[in-house]
Amino acid sequence: MSEFEVLIEQAKRIEEKLAATEKAQGDGKADLAKVQEALAKLGEEQASLGRKLVVLQQESTVKASTGQQTATLGAQFVASTAYADLMSGKTQKAVLAAASPVTTPAGSVPADYQGLKAEPELPATIVAAFPHVTTTSNSISYLKEKAFTNAAAEVAEGAVKPESMIEFEAADAPVRTIPHFIRVTKQLAEDAPALAAYINSRMMYGLARRIEKQLLLGDGTGANLKGVLTDGNYTPHGFTEDTMPAGSTVLDLIRRCAATMRKTGYQPNAVFLSPMDFDTLRGMKDQNGNYIMGSPLQAGTDIRPWGLQVVESAEMTEGKFLVADTRMGATVYDRTPPVLEMFEQDVDNVQRNLYTVRVEQRMAFAVETANAFIGGDLAIGKAASGS
Repeated sequence: MSEFEVLIEQAKRIEEKLAATEKAQGDGKADLAKVQEALAKLGEEQASLGRKLVVLQQESTVKASTGQQTATLGAQFVASTAYADLMSGKTQKAVLAAASPVTTPAGSVPADYQGLKAEPELPATIVAAFPHVTTTSNSISYLKEKAFTNAAAEVAEGAVKPESMIEFEAADAPVRTIPHFIRVTKQLAEDAPALAAYINSRMMYGLARRIEKQLLLGDGTGANLKGVLTDGNYTPHGFTEDTMPAGSTVLDLIRRCAATMRKTGYQPNAVFLSPMDFDTLRGMKDQNGNYIMGSPLQAGTDIRPWGLQVVESAEMTEGKFLVADTRMGATVYDRTPPVLEMFEQDVDNVQRNLYTVRVEQRMAFAVETANAFIGGDLAIGKAASGS
């Protein structure tokens, strides 16, 4: 477990203790003095944890592709007039919409991002893999490509010119809201650097994880986006032992999917994998015991199987993969940037010296063509019986 993950687990435990303390008082199982004492102690622990996160984030600052450091949402918030006014008592709520670009522990997504960038210092993420378009609509209507017949051909002078055919179907992508909130102690709220680190590591990290899950696996029902791994949004690879050369591995499967896409006119630029599946690929060795995909000293961002950028996501289902032309296949429509709110007037926060911190983002996701994504099970299917 990384140092960041250890701190995140500690943060979870503190938040659970805060919730348990509140419940104990609500149930009449603890008097106010003991609750205040417990909250004060938890507040110091939360602030101390925030300072540790400050140090960790300073050591692993993410830089944008321009080489200039970009401000995290946490840093933008504690530097804002809204935060200063809340802490001084001038206002009861501080609200800040993230400026662009915003750096999070998961990477940076510039407003004009158009597909994957190759700079190794910019971690590849699912949300950054797709083009982003700003929208003011609450629902996106678009045409989803079902089939394309390329009839381009040479013709003699005066001859009838051939007509290519594109078959579309009308589709809608509603804008969805993805929020979450936590409560923080007054001690942490007043410690600006620690609060900024806490916002980045807990609030923005949690939001980014959920957005990745929706872009990949959202089923389109209720308030869910319709992710790229939903039926109809990608093309199952369908390769089996009958259609692959003998001795083929999953690396050959990925290569074959990329070739299939290029054959139909797409230019695959990425492969989506879970961390464990990528680790399995990195651990593959040849007959002499040498690692096939680089050395143990080589960074994962430098490894590009068949020239494809590996996009790792903890939300990717293990045993699944997707070869993608992210520039042509889908678009993220940003209705709002991440919006952060912090306020004291919520339930009994005033009695407990707590603040509520909420972050949310509104977006839609449209997969324009399933042919730009080929994948499914990260395994070569068994040969048909009797073959």
